[in-house]
Amino acid sequence: MSFVGAIMPFWVYGRDSETDQPTDPMFSQADTEDAARAEATSQGLIVERVERHIEEGAVQPTAQPAATQAHQFTTNQHQIISDLAWYLRVFGAILIATGILQVIAGLLASSEGTPLAVLGGVLGLILGGVTISAAGAFSRIGESPGSNMEKLMVGLSRLTSFYAIQVWLVGIVLTVVGVMIVLALIDKVP
Repeated sequence: MSFVGAIMPFWVYGRDSETDQPTDPMFSQADTEDAARAEATSQGLIVERVERHIEEGAVQPTAQPAATQAHQFTTNQHQIISDLAWYLRVFGAILIATGILQVIAGLLASSEGTPLAVLGGVLGLILGGVTISAAGAFSRIGESPGSNMEKLMVGLSRLTSFYAIQVWLVGIVLTVVGVMIVLALIDKVP
């Protein structure tokens, strides 16, 4: 059986370089054992052994199915995730504070017929809430072993919502501006 040009998946076993605690096996799609070892080392793993996974169609070790396998992050990875959670929380608070100020300004100026500030403020409150919600999901990673990947996916899902709202809003604004430009050009045609 020839493996020339084929990807040789490997399971890499070892310990966390910061805590010296055993970690879950890492799956690598590297071409060689040395490349799999280097990949694991770059992610903070002290490599103890590398096993080639040749069995066609199977991608997880028989001892633990991938669905139940808990990913444990290294200390450095936890720090990156914690920093992200902190910045998301601060940014969310800024969005909420700005939203509150916009709503107040819009209500005070509503007698002049400017409801856009209120709408912008409400949008700021919504985006701030979604951002703080994502921060909460990220900050819970590592609190209990066995569900880190699920918590990571919740945080990523909430970030996706945050950016999806922004994409739709920018699309709507660009459409309205485009229509306004076309109407202005039509009015100028004799």
